[in-house]
Amino acid sequence: MDDVIDLLAPGHGEAEEKLVRSRGLDRVVFEPSEAPSARELQRSLAARGPRLAEDLPGPLADRAVLAELGRRDPIGPGTIEKWIECPYRWFVDHELSPQRLEPEPEYLTAGSIVHDVLEHLYRDPPGDDGIPRPGDLDRWRERAAALLAAECERRGLVPGRPQTRILAARMRAQIDRLLDREARSETELRPALLEASFSEAEDSLQPPLDLGEVRIHGQIDRVDVTPDWRFGVVYDYKTGSGAWAAAKLGDEGKLQLQLYARALRDLWGIEPIGGLYYPLGRRDDPRPRGFVASGVEATEVLDLVRSDRLEHENVQYTLDAGVSRAREKAAAMRAGEIDRDPNGGRCPRWCRYQPICRLERSIGVEEAAGNGDAGNGEG
Repeated sequence: MDDVIDLLAPGHGEAEEKLVRSRGLDRVVFEPSEAPSARELQRSLAARGPRLAEDLPGPLADRAVLAELGRRDPIGPGTIEKWIECPYRWFVDHELSPQRLEPEPEYLTAGSIVHDVLEHLYRDPPGDDGIPRPGDLDRWRERAAALLAAECERRGLVPGRPQTRILAARMRAQIDRLLDREARSETELRPALLEASFSEAEDSLQPPLDLGEVRIHGQIDRVDVTPDWRFGVVYDYKTGSGAWAAAKLGDEGKLQLQLYARALRDLWGIEPIGGLYYPLGRRDDPRPRGFVASGVEATEVLDLVRSDRLEHENVQYTLDAGVSRAREKAAAMRAGEIDRDPNGGRCPRWCRYQPICRLERSIGVEEAAGNGDAGNGEG
């Protein structure tokens, strides 16, 4: 090109200035007068024309789909929590149900195994009490190890594989931490209900929880009760490190403890004095989080964070707030109010559905509030 320019008059510099056209990255199309082809002219004119409104995902309108959603009853607390996390993500996961190409995530397999081991362990305790005591802790550990090995084999985990050994060691550590904590506890509470189901299934212990506008079904991991069975604490095992404080349940859109506690009262006739997440995967501070009633002897000796101890009226308020929110979100779900509305107005960092929902991740604060309507947000 330089050789050709050198042949043009009046000189190299003047010829290059006349012949060469450049534009910055901010100019994605040609000026209409500079368009080198009919297609580029069309693109140039389109870029300067009126903007078309983007057809974004929004509320469902098909009558057959809405009728199907309206028949959803009963609904699980986890389903409503997923809706609160992000209605559109719930719609993709729960209704579109894309087929996964990768194996089931490791944490799901581990979670199922640990839950089954703990159910069998506490249903048939190897010691003299319903929870481990310092004198029989070794027996509890040995029994837990045997149950874990049997459950891993039943799930088809190949014993000799390094990945299986690592997974089994992690599950063993989670269970042992729980047993160690309980062996040190001096509470009078004892496990009475394990994997207690309330649903329409024939083998369910109780029918669904009727909240009027919606019925709830679920399965409570564990309920510890006082010796007279008048009062109880709901436990939900979490094999990860996540657990939520009483003050954060509303902001994080967590309803499981509140709805399970309400089911304990309405279906079993046991007055709930607490609901706690047990973070089995947390090593630095494995204390359960959630809420318990203060001033009750059975809960005073539990090793908990002080802010999770609530006055009786605040416990009742926590349950009522959870029930009200469950009703509200269940109604929105049945009405098909699908929107790109992540909890807190911010998409979770680990969500990979942005190509589907097209909610821009790199937007500013004001625009984010518009697209993801500020409310709460590893869906």
